[in-house]
Amino acid sequence: MNFQELLDAYDDLVDYLSSGREALVTHPMKTVAKEHCDAAFCQMLIMMVVTCIDEVVLKGLLGKKGRRARVLAPYFVEQTSRGRVSNQQRVQGLCEAFHREGFVVDDEVFSDYLAIKYLRNMLVHAREPLEHEMTFILQRGFPANPRALSHDHWRRVMSVLENVTSYAFALGIVSSPTRLPKVSGEPAREDLGIIRRQDLPRVFRSNLERIDSALREAEGAGSEDTAQKEAALRELAHEALYSWRQYWDLTFGSQRISEGDILGGIEVFRSLHERRIYPTGPFVPWPEEVPAGVTRDEFERFVHEGLGLKGYEPLRLQEIDLAMRIGHKVYDLARGLPAFETLVGSLALVEQVKTAEYLEEAKRSLAAAELADYWYSYVAHRSPPDFERWSTRRAALGTQKKE
Repeated sequence: MNFQELLDAYDDLVDYLSSGREALVTHPMKTVAKEHCDAAFCQMLIMMVVTCIDEVVLKGLLGKKGRRARVLAPYFVEQTSRGRVSNQQRVQGLCEAFHREGFVVDDEVFSDYLAIKYLRNMLVHAREPLEHEMTFILQRGFPANPRALSHDHWRRVMSVLENVTSYAFALGIVSSPTRLPKVSGEPAREDLGIIRRQDLPRVFRSNLERIDSALREAEGAGSEDTAQKEAALRELAHEALYSWRQYWDLTFGSQRISEGDILGGIEVFRSLHERRIYPTGPFVPWPEEVPAGVTRDEFERFVHEGLGLKGYEPLRLQEIDLAMRIGHKVYDLARGLPAFETLVGSLALVEQVKTAEYLEEAKRSLAAAELADYWYSYVAHRSPPDFERWSTRRAALGTQKKE
């Protein structure tokens, strides 16, 4: 594994550790003792950060000669004629080496790093720090008991990682000595874990994605399904219908986008695509709304001359304008949403009396996905979409209805 791969691996570890902590302490369905959670995650971060800085960043950037060698090489000297080099001497020497090369770095960053190294050794080797180490840990504002580590300590550890990494990389980037800016670290604002009204569509969308994944996995698992497993999948199928309807009401419904609007937009774009009527002007975004004071004639002139859209009759400009606006909104709401696949995949699991409900909602979700594709093909590619794909899907729904 080369240097960049190691660096990326540790970057992923820190990122997922941070995301995991945030997901746990803000999970709306789980209650945790935040102070214990923060302490545990901070301990893991400390063990990870010291290895990342020492074995990946500093050792990976160590050169055989030049500025990097002068600054970083002494840090890795563990034994001299005077005896073993202590962690304090190594970290202090690294800080002084930056200063000798003319780089003004923040000494507090290196002091924090030394305290973190002491804490890391206590955790990894399961031993009490030496007396002078414990004194220094406390002087730097870290606790003697690792279970007392807090999110404020987490932010300080993250700041050390970001700043030491920044300093080390600057040795090979900055052409002349200078004051190296201190990275401020993670912002102090904390997510409270409260689901707000605007979060609800994302919750139901995530439900649909996870249900779709679960149904796909079950489909490829073979024929060893038990009655208990089938019952669990049937429950997921019921949740799929509920989640889709809630998502529709909270997004399409709240924006007053009707199924008729979507079907009308499909017809407009199909007509434009089939006749190859595309704007010939630059890729100028279609206006979200006609500015106040702009007359109908002025707007038509902008479409004809600014966008280069002509020859669309017998369609009216008002129809195209509405289709463009609805299409954009639907694209944002339906892009990548597996509602159609999930609902169709649920048909084999639900009771026969519910089949019509699922088919009706599958039809509505299919129309939204089709309009999103038509709109994007029109504005982004100025070329027709795969009409056969959508025709096949509609035909599949018709077959389900007959069955």
